Amino acid sequence: MEYRGDKEKRGVKRTDLVGAPESVYAGLRETGFNTLIHTQAGDGWSYCIKGSAPQQIDLDELDGLVTKKDRPIHDDDAPPLQEGWLLFLSYDLCRDFENIPSKNPEMISMPKIMLCEIHELLAYDHANGIWWTNSKDLNDIDQHVDAEEFHIGEWEEAPTRDEYISMVEKAKEYIAAGDIYQVNLARWFSAEFSGDSFALYRNLVRRNPSPYGFYAEIKIDDRKLDFVSVSPELLIQRTRDKLITRPIAGTYPKNLSIEDLPRDPKERAEHIMLIDLERNDLGRIADFGSVEVTEFLGVEEYSHLYHIVSQVEARDSEGIKISELLGSVFPGGTITRTPKIRAMEIINELERFERGPYTGTVGFLTPSGDITLNIVIRTAYVANDQIHVAAGSGIVADSIPEKEAAESAIKAAAILELKDLIPA
Repeated sequence: MEYRGDKEKRGVKRTDLVGAPESVYAGLRETGFNTLIHTQAGDGWSYCIKGSAPQQIDLDELDGLVTKKDRPIHDDDAPPLQEGWLLFLSYDLCRDFENIPSKNPEMISMPKIMLCEIHELLAYDHANGIWWTNSKDLNDIDQHVDAEEFHIGEWEEAPTRDEYISMVEKAKEYIAAGDIYQVNLARWFSAEFSGDSFALYRNLVRRNPSPYGFYAEIKIDDRKLDFVSVSPELLIQRTRDKLITRPIAGTYPKNLSIEDLPRDPKERAEHIMLIDLERNDLGRIADFGSVEVTEFLGVEEYSHLYHIVSQVEARDSEGIKISELLGSVFPGGTITRTPKIRAMEIINELERFERGPYTGTVGFLTPSGDITLNIVIRTAYVANDQIHVAAGSGIVADSIPEKEAAESAIKAAAILELKDLIPA
């Protein structure tokens, strides 16, 4: 390894490490590393993190973490994240911002806010192929850990396809009555699970790499919960005073033309409406006149489908707290729809389970207030020898209920199609 900088420029360049972050993380698991998280993987950074045991905190305590101290002094090739906290936020945190009572059983129980203090990390710069660490104590790392097996039983749906179709029909009645323009409704898929959840992750990320996916093993009280995620979506990123969000809405299966997706009247209208929602959300905390759409109706390709993606940027107002930032953008508009509050009320009424971690957010926060948070979609949750996957579809006035049921299954397909696999 090669040390970079002096005592004020904390950082070690690891010249002995090569290969994918998944291989390095596999060699670190027995040393207490519990999270592998990506930020714009392929163009950005991946982090192998050893964090503290999760702590449950409230919004005031979350605000207190940001001390506004200067950002670490480091070389240009050092990672944006060098110290701070991992954050795990449940979708049900929305109840702290809006008066939406909890009424449904939990598929997965999770506190509204959990954080893990980052003790050690290794960061991989995808653009330059460089590894970096904040620890001088990590010596030999075995990058050739034998792969483990896993087994997934038969999937069961909750609600069933027919029940989901009835939910869509009820949502369309609300749209026709003028309550909402669109709403995102989800359903769950569950099965028995045995083996290593990280083996599932390695298979999944090889088939379906994603810019904001992650793997995490955490304990909630005495319960173990593993996240296996290939999330493609950024909820919010704040770097100094720059805010970025990247809404994803509009979906085609891979057997249709990529060129037709942004021209499809339904998908285009659905997406533009959500751009307006994100502009309004950022506008609540941004300097006046600073909100702009910097990418409009782009198309991204994933293993089973195409998505329309746009990017909205702004400059945040001085003194905005983390709780105020979250209150303006959380939960993401793409997984609630618009108008957001009424859509959340209808989600609460029609869905059969509390969302918990699904469509919540995972990411990191630094002491200076920089933050990167994804939207937890395309994610499997492994707990108590069970695996759970949730997926939804955006319902609009001309939605065909049977097609919306099919779309929710397509979004989960990357995980649902993995059964008995051994990673290479």
